[in-house]
This record gives sequence, structure tokens and C-alpha cells, in this order.
Amino acid sequence: MLGPIIQRFSRTSYRWTNASLAPLGPIPGFPAGAIVLPRTSALFARFNLADIPEKRRLETLRLELEQQAPFENPAGWVFWCGSVACVWYWQGGIEASGSDAAGMPAAVKRSGVVPETALWPKLGSDQYRWVEDDSENLHLLQFLHSTQGLFEKRFTHRVEPAEARAWLSRHGTELTTEPHPEVMPAPGNPVGQALEQAESSLERRVFPAMAALCIFFVLVYGVAIVRASLEAGDAKARVGGMEQGAEPILELRNRASNLQAQNEVLRSYQQLQQTTIAADLASELDVREGRLLRWSYRDRRLEVSWEPEAELPDATDIIARLERLPEYNNVQAQTKGDSLVEVSMDISSNTLSRKAGP
Repeated sequence: MLGPIIQRFSRTSYRWTNASLAPLGPIPGFPAGAIVLPRTSALFARFNLADIPEKRRLETLRLELEQQAPFENPAGWVFWCGSVACVWYWQGGIEASGSDAAGMPAAVKRSGVVPETALWPKLGSDQYRWVEDDSENLHLLQFLHSTQGLFEKRFTHRVEPAEARAWLSRHGTELTTEPHPEVMPAPGNPVGQALEQAESSLERRVFPAMAALCIFFVLVYGVAIVRASLEAGDAKARVGGMEQGAEPILELRNRASNLQAQNEVLRSYQQLQQTTIAADLASELDVREGRLLRWSYRDRRLEVSWEPEAELPDATDIIARLERLPEYNNVQAQTKGDSLVEVSMDISSNTLSRKAGP
């Protein structure tokens, strides 16, 4: 479906005849239009490039054509048959000479030239074509060999059947019937490619539109991104202002929490339970003199250290004294140096309260 649609909106192509242009209408494969060069204005040559790497064949073909062409700046159209290049070539710039006077559109001039033989229906393997056109003084024989590619010869006089048979037989065809000429074929889909690729119509029409569309989307997204950045900045500024307004409240809350924690510690120190623990512990360990260095009671776990005035008690004796009492569990004791005693234990507060009730 796409081919007919493209051809429907394609530009008109022109046929160059005796320094004048004849419109041909849209031609498949040339949406921007083209100049169709008559076979009488082009030369034909074959180049076997089997020894050249495939990527470098087109460049090598241009150099070979420049050396063989009898004029400078040759232009051409190549039809590849494997590694054999079959080239129609002509003097470059022919489309510009006299074209302004003929009223040729500038877009067609930029599209380049294609020989009419490249628009003829493609020959099948081992098939021939014999064209006789007295109005154009065109007498042409073509033969497509299955392995050696295309052979073509243009005669300056009308070709006789015997001459056509001899030429075709010399190039490897086996005729079962007498060769006969045919009228010039109508132009169709192109076969081959230009040696110098013309600027594509997509590059001239579609690509600029795509570039403009991309630029439009870039601008739209750019504006959206800038707007989103501004809104994010404003929201961040509002959040910063709210945080600054909440800082005094947070500071007061933290101070209140600290004071509450300190009150809890003081309240725990003032409880009768800890004084009872201290009195009972001093009684059991026979502590009479000394200096208290550390007292920590939290979650029924007591850690205490002191420096006795007399000799240091034995840590094992401390553990044995306290472990025999039901109110003290998991007792650990140690002496550091010759002046410090450290004791830690779990307290059974209920047992201790009953014991020190009165």
C-alpha cells in the first residue's frame, strides 16, 4: 500500500532529449523526481572487481571509471551482477546545462540523473533484449548472462537479425527462435544505484519535519522541567519555613523530655527501695567505712563500686554471702587493684521489701 501512496504524491520526472525536457510523470523509486537520460547520451562499460573487498568496490569503481571515461568528472549508474559492475556513464553536470531555460524545477536538478536503461524491466538469467527506435536512432542489444552479468552493445546502424544472432551467440546465449526487435520499454522500477548518491527526498522533506518535531518536544519538556524545578524550589522553601517555625516547638519538646528523664532518675533515687537495698547490702557485707564511687540501679539490676577503708574483702566471699540470700541473684564481684570493689547483681525487690517491711 505504501508504494502507490508515495508515488501518488511524488514529483514529476523528466526525460532529457536534445537539450530539452519532456515530462514523464511520477516514476517509482524517485519521489523527488529525476532526469531520465536517453541511452544515446550514455556509454556502457563493465568492470570485474572480484579481487577487491566488497566494502571498497564502489570507491574502486569510481576510480576505474575516471580513468576509462573520455571526459572529466564522469557520473554514472551501476548495476551489480555479483562482483561484476555494469556501468552506464556520462559527462557529469549534464542536468544543469540548459535546464534553467527549459524550466526544470530546482528540486529535480538536485535529484540527479538516471539512465533510461536502468528503468527498463530487469532481464531474467540468459535473456536478451533487442531495441530498435529510429526516432531516437537507438539500436541496442542487451544480454544478461547467468554468471558473467550484463552485456550491452549500441550500434550506429540498424541491426540485422543475423548480426543480432551472432552477437548473442558470441556472449553465450542459445537461441531456439529467430531474434526479433521490440519497441522501447516503458520506464518502471529502477535497477541498480547511482555512483554518487543523490540527496534523499526524506532528508530534504521528512527529516527537517522530524527535526522540527523533536525540537518542539524538547522545548515542551524543557519548559515542563523548568516549571517543575521552580515549583519544587517553592515547595522546598515552604518546607524550610515550616521547619524554622517548628524548631522552637521541637526544642521545647526536647527540653521537656530531658527534664522528664532527669525527674525520673531523681525520683528513683528517692525511693525507699534503693535505700533499703543499700542498708541491707551494707549489713550483709559488713561494710562500715569507705567511699561510694558508683551506684546504678535500673530494671532490677544493681551495679555498685566502693573503696573500703579496711582491707579489701575477697570477691568469692562476697559472691557466696549474697548468693545464699533469695533477694540477690546472678551476683558478680571483683576487686581492682588494692582499693576498689565492684559488685553487680539482680535484685528481687518483692523479697527485699518483705524483709525490710517494718
